[in-house]
Formats: sequence, C-alpha cells, structure tokens
Amino acid sequence: MEQRKGWSRVQQALEFLELELETASMTLGKKSPETIDLERKLCLACCKQGAALMDEGDWVSSLNILRRAEALSVRYADLQLEVFETLALYYGGTGKHLRALSYLDRLWLLTPESPLGRAKLHLNYCAILSQLSKHDQAHTHALKAVFLLQDLVILQSLRGLDLAETELETLASAYYNLAVEQEYLHEVCLYIVPRSEEMA
Repeated sequence: MEQRKGWSRVQQALEFLELELETASMTLGKKSPETIDLERKLCLACCKQGAALMDEGDWVSSLNILRRAEALSVRYADLQLEVFETLALYYGGTGKHLRALSYLDRLWLLTPESPLGRAKLHLNYCAILSQLSKHDQAHTHALKAVFLLQDLVILQSLRGLDLAETELETLASAYYNLAVEQEYLHEVCLYIVPRSEEMA
C-alpha cells in the first residue's frame, strides 16, 4: 500500500513536469533552452522511475514510462545511452532477449570509446547471450571485458593512479561472468584473479 502511495506521488510529479514541458514548448518554442532543459529532466526522471518500477516488479508501468523516456531522448545521444541501457535490462528481465540485444546493438553505436564503457557493454551482452544459452558468445564478451579492464588497470598503475570504485566493481563483475561462462563451457580457469587489496 505504501509503495502505491509512493508511486502515486511520483506519477503526480511526472505529470507536473509533463505539463511544464507542454507549456514551455507552446509559449517559448520547442528549441528554447528552458524547453530543452525540461525535456531532458523529464526524460531522466522517466528513465529513473522506470528502473525503480522494474525493481519493484511492476513491469507494465515500467514499460509505459520507459517508452515515454525513449520518445523524449530522440534528440539527445547522451540520454539515449541511459534509456537504451534501461530498456535492454527491461527486455532481458522479461525474457525478450532478442529485443534486449537490439537495444544493446543501438547502445554499441553510441557508447564512447572508453575501456570502462565498452567493458560494461560487453558484460551486458554476456548476460543476455548467457540467458539465450549462447555460452560461447557470452564467454567471448566476458573475456573482452576482462582484457579491456586489465589493460585499464595496467595503464592506471603505470600512471600512478588508483582505480575508481566503479572500475573495480566492473572488473570483479567481469571476472565473475568469465568464470560462470567457463563453467558452462567446462573450461579450466587459467586467469589469476588478484586479491582485493592488490586491486585497491
């Protein structure tokens, strides 16, 4: 009951933002800085709430709000990154794996050429392909993520820089996914996983 009250408040806040956007669009024009700012805010709010509804298991409401986020993100490549990733998670979570892969493919074209960004995307591919029992392909993506992140570790070490918490978490996730896929493929793990204090 409390969750429904919370969702009702969020819905009201989103409807208010939507009304503000419509008003700004009519009075100031669709390309005004104020309208663009409101459009971006609404898109991010919809994406965030869509993800929260997924966590609560409300898949129908989640999809409705994520579709709105996708429509709002059309003009903004940076927002599409977040929206497409959330939609890939949605379709993966609802068993529509091919649809999830189509969003990952779209993400691939938008993801910046950074080791961390590419590694995260490889891990998303790994998760979906594993659910499709395509463990050889999932293994390849997990391995690519590990290689990208290991290179990043070496580079950061040579520069005397510490790894960020996100990078460490992604590296741990990459090792885990690689081990899972190797188990599916009955491979012997030949990779030495550094202890957490060595990675810190």
